Amino acid sequence: MKVREREKRLERVKEIFANADRLDLEKYVASFAEDASFQVGNNPPVEGREAIREAGGKMFSALKAMRHDIVQIWLEENAVIIEALVNYTRHDDQIIPVPCVTILRTDGELIKDGRVFMDATPVFG
Repeated sequence: MKVREREKRLERVKEIFANADRLDLEKYVASFAEDASFQVGNNPPVEGREAIREAGGKMFSALKAMRHDIVQIWLEENAVIIEALVNYTRHDDQIIPVPCVTILRTDGELIKDGRVFMDATPVFG
């Protein structure tokens, strides 16, 4: 992978996570292909951009804030793996850090398949 392409992909990943951290649902959802699949933890996968918008909206509305502290990013040809510590701020102002690994399979600039591996029970349970 060329240096310029690598830098562009890293910036794109950081942009996607920044949109999530701003709880900007529309910009976040625009990162997904129309027929994308997305799964968080042990929840069933959601299929399609509209279903991702609905599920993301429920999650974002349950939070006051969110911050991803990225530990490391691995780039593959059509996939990105991100290790992060996600700090969730609930509406009761409790901040709960959760370790997380996300795998994003991409088709060009868009996410085709996303999998988030974490235990969200301390946040939403």
